[in-house]
This record gives sequence, structure tokens and C-alpha cells, in this order.
Amino acid sequence: MMRNRKIENGYTMIEMLAVIALSGLVFLLLTQVFSMNMEYYANEYERTFVQQTAKNLHMDLSEEIKKANNVTVGCGGYCLTVDSDVYSIMGGQLLRNGEKLASVEIGNDVPFQDLGYIVARFDIVYKSAKIDFYLIAYERINAL
Repeated sequence: MMRNRKIENGYTMIEMLAVIALSGLVFLLLTQVFSMNMEYYANEYERTFVQQTAKNLHMDLSEEIKKANNVTVGCGGYCLTVDSDVYSIMGGQLLRNGEKLASVEIGNDVPFQDLGYIVARFDIVYKSAKIDFYLIAYERINAL
């Protein structure tokens, strides 16, 4: 004699647990991919920001030195005066007339040197990105 079994609609507890576990794994993988992409984007943004800052500073500073009538290096190599503008490095900041232009790190050499031509050398830093900044300005007009 066969027993009549009642057919129940719905899912068993094991099926529900399996779906929850698989959904959790998929969610974890997606968040890892998203997190890696965000970290990559942040690093690329920092690197691009530092490169653009260095490029703009290089163009502006070299152009100002070319057009200047008077360029002097002072403060033991930590100040550069270009006509009426004073570039200085204080507390890890590159300043022009007291306004911050960029965060910098200085190596063993003094950042500004007058060797008959102007040499500027330091690292521009933004968060974890860093780029070497090096400028040689030959076209300087000496004041008489």
C-alpha cells in the first residue's frame, strides 16, 4: 500500500542557507572588485595631480625667470626672488608670496641654487604620490 504524501510548496531550510551563502560570496567578490577599482582610481588621481602640478609649476617658474629683470637666491637656498615674487620652502610647503603652491620634500641638496643659472630641485608630494621636480633656467637676465 502506498502512502499518499502531501506535496508542500516552498523551500527547505538547506536550500535557503545555500542561496544565502552563495549570495554572500557573490557580494564579497563584487565588493573586492569595486574596492580594488576605487584604490586604483585614487592612486591614478594622485599621480596625475602631482604630474600636473609639477608641469604647471615648471612652466610658470621657468617663464617668470626668463622674463625677470632680477633673480636672486637667498635664505641659504630656501628662497628664490623673481622680481617682486618670492618663492620659499617652509615646513614642507612651496610658497609664492606666502601662498601655498605645492607640498614638497627636500633631498640633501638645497632646493634653489644660483650657479650663474638658476637650479630648482625638490620633490612635489600629494598623499602617496611623489615626483621629482628639476628646473634649470639658463635664460635669466642678470640685473645691472
